[in-house]
Amino acid sequence: MLNFPLSTPMRTRLRVYPRLALLGMVGVLLFDFLASQGWQGALGQIVGSDFVTLYAAGTAFRTAPGQLYDFQAQGALQQALIAPTQLPGLNPFISPPYVAQVYALLTYLPLPWAFGLWQLFALLCLGGAVLILWRVIVRGSGLQNDLSAPQLAIVLLSSFAFVSGFRVGQNHTLTLLLVSAVCAATLCERWGMAGVLAALLLYKPQFALGFLILWLIWWKPKALVAFGAVAALWVGSAVALRGLAPFLDYLALQDSLLRLAYVEGFPSYIFVTPYGLLATALPERFLPWIQALTQLLLLVFALGLLLVGYRWRRVAFSRRGPVLALAVVFPFLTMPYTLLHDLLLMAPVLLLAAQHSAIHNSTITRRVLSTAIACYLGALLLPLVGYATGIAFAALLPLAVFAALVGWCWRLPEAQSPVRAEPAP
Repeated sequence: MLNFPLSTPMRTRLRVYPRLALLGMVGVLLFDFLASQGWQGALGQIVGSDFVTLYAAGTAFRTAPGQLYDFQAQGALQQALIAPTQLPGLNPFISPPYVAQVYALLTYLPLPWAFGLWQLFALLCLGGAVLILWRVIVRGSGLQNDLSAPQLAIVLLSSFAFVSGFRVGQNHTLTLLLVSAVCAATLCERWGMAGVLAALLLYKPQFALGFLILWLIWWKPKALVAFGAVAALWVGSAVALRGLAPFLDYLALQDSLLRLAYVEGFPSYIFVTPYGLLATALPERFLPWIQALTQLLLLVFALGLLLVGYRWRRVAFSRRGPVLALAVVFPFLTMPYTLLHDLLLMAPVLLLAAQHSAIHNSTITRRVLSTAIACYLGALLLPLVGYATGIAFAALLPLAVFAALVGWCWRLPEAQSPVRAEPAP
């Protein structure tokens, strides 16, 4: 149970408001799709725009890998895929070549069928993530009486982070599933499985980095070896199929990717990193300073995560949720390119943090609940402000979560369990 009194009206609002929000979000999505003209949604944007980009990249990988990072060729292929609907502009493919290799499997289906299958897969991934979060993490924090699995699903489905990514066909629910599964495997000391699952995050490798840092300081070679083996197999298979040329093209593109925030027409306000916030608030001449600050943050937070992980090394793994929460937040603070739909990961962050025995302190419990409400509302309201101003104010949300967690996640649980605790090195 929550360890501070909640009035009956407050409990009712926490239960009912997400349901009302879900009805509203479903209504908007249905209107956008049912009143669309071709691929042009009723809200004025291309339905499944990100999936079209990934499908086009998969097609290029399969048929013309030399054009994978040719923006002109990308634009022509995307336009051909959604014709006669007119493409308003290029949505560039900026992921590594091995990501296009996976999406190439979907290109054996016509685009509409592939998109429908992908959306169904997205919902299944969210359902799987809910089951993992509730069975392993929610029950581990003692909140199961206040947060049922259906209620958790409703909160996630009604969040704007989910809706914004679902509409464009993003892979954010797969990321949620994999991150949740890696955390659960770590808590359960399933190191081989944890490493394999983390390697499957390589389509967004920044989300695996925090786990690798912790496994290194806790010295879990089985997880590290499993990660390396699966990563080498995936990347190596792409090299075997298409050679090194696409990878060299991708590396040559990196400087341009760091300037995306300054490209006219790019929705830079959906960045959720300090890099994105500064890049959208400051002129381009400040970019070298912004990059230098980002690199400094990477170093500082990596060292901080190592230190926190070392401090928790004697605590039973089943109770190391707060440290894993910091590992999940880590890429939001240190990497340039993380977007609005990735804020769906704040759900496992807050649930992991609630495992701390200090959660029985009412002040901390209120902080977690307040932070969760702020994330839920902020993911909707801050992008609206960002859309009006062009500034990535949504980047304040991960910073706020980090500020709420870091002080008391530093503290060890009040009563350490001796079961399967990590021995001193």
